[in-house]
Amino acid sequence: MKDVGSGLTSVLLPAVSRFQRANKCGRLGLNGSLEERMNERRIHQIFEISVLLKGAHALIECIGGLALTFVSTNTIRGLVNALTQEELIEDPNDFVAGHLLSLAQNFTVST
Repeated sequence: MKDVGSGLTSVLLPAVSRFQRANKCGRLGLNGSLEERMNERRIHQIFEISVLLKGAHALIECIGGLALTFVSTNTIRGLVNALTQEELIEDPNDFVAGHLLSLAQNFTVST
């Protein structure tokens, strides 16, 4: 039977050794250097922005869900037809307009 403790020790000792070397070099301290604090602040700002963007995305999804509640699928098809009609007359093989029209024609509330 393999000794679990020796495997754990072989994993943890290199990590502890790296920490001790970094601390001796002065890279890790209680207060940290100005550069480390600036990096942490930047990471926190990026985190806050990502949370705000996630909230905005959720709000847009809620508004879209409410809009789908009150707008019929025939209205959506008519809107997509009106928006893509000129482009499809100009270029019947237009990739974006053709796919939008195809999606609108196959659109149901369950999708």
